Amino acid sequence: MKTHPQMDRSYLGCTGRTYRAFQLVTDERNRQDEKWGKAVDRNLHIYDWLAILGEEVGELIKSCRTDNPPAEHSHKAQLKEAMQVAAVATAILEVIMARDV
Repeated sequence: MKTHPQMDRSYLGCTGRTYRAFQLVTDERNRQDEKWGKAVDRNLHIYDWLAILGEEVGELIKSCRTDNPPAEHSHKAQLKEAMQVAAVATAILEVIMARDV
């Protein structure tokens, strides 16, 4: 598990699984930024971001289908896809917030 000195539990107001979920989402956001560049610098329209989010939601839904091969609907696959959904939603928040500056 990566440590996140910038993520103070008292500041986030959460503990346990919620805190761990935020850590996982932060890790995924960092991975996405490394791969694609900072979300606020990508110059995508909100509809493009929603299409990306929809694709990730579709992958999460697919990972939950029990008629898929076991590796595709495992707990690990569902966790990975849920992290990606949350990270893309967070990127959308970042982009919207950057517009208000």
